[in-house]
Amino acid sequence: KHLTAPGAKGVAKDDFQRIKVQIGIARDRQIDLQRKKRMDELKDQLQDRIEKEVKTGVDEITTLNSSIEEKWQKLKEPDVKAADKIAMLDKIDPEMAQVREKIGSQQQIMKQIKESTEISLKDWIQSQLSEFYSKLKKVDTSS
Repeated sequence: KHLTAPGAKGVAKDDFQRIKVQIGIARDRQIDLQRKKRMDELKDQLQDRIEKEVKTGVDEITTLNSSIEEKWQKLKEPDVKAADKIAMLDKIDPEMAQVREKIGSQQQIMKQIKESTEISLKDWIQSQLSEFYSKLKKVDTSS
């Protein structure tokens, strides 16, 4: 909205407060746009970090756990000899310990990401990590 009359040299005294308000609103809009752009950049950086550090680690843990579960199912087969079962258990135990260790380190990485995140993004990062927490919990209870 233009507050200057055609041919006038400036804003009329009666409209001066309105122009000040409009300038303030425009400044606030710019600040909001900059803040939104900054938040989007931070989200992109965090999403990349989650992909690199968290998703790959959780996928690796899930793969290891699937391997253990397959071996565990073979143990339940009735035609497997006792000596073979003992040998298979001896192989499974270190793998299970490795999975538990990786779960702990992965949870530590996720905790560090959460703690290093800006307060305004805490809820967002929690929603991004919740999927991975549930996967790790599922693996942890099965191993």
